[in-house]
Amino acid sequence: MRSADRVAGSAPDELRALMQRHDLTRSMVAALLDVQTVTVDAWLAPPLAASHRHMPANLLRLLRLELREARPAGIPARPRPGPKPRTKGPKHKRPRAGASGPS
Repeated sequence: MRSADRVAGSAPDELRALMQRHDLTRSMVAALLDVQTVTVDAWLAPPLAASHRHMPANLLRLLRLELREARPAGIPARPRPGPKPRTKGPKHKRPRAGASGPS
């Protein structure tokens, strides 16, 4: 694995913080990133554990984006979409069937 594909040693800490902040389980993170739960377990394993794997930087960034926690510098955060406003009906009345138009 190339070093550019790995995140610094703080990736497990950041992943844990994101999971706690958003009340996510390991299986929820796996579903968001389209990986298996055992992969998330490996990212969260202690660094000296045989099962430990480095989390790719692009997947940590994707998780931040999925959780709406990341935005490029200089671009303000978009507001979350709210409920659509209700309309009271058509703005223009339709002519009734059989009614004749102006002559």
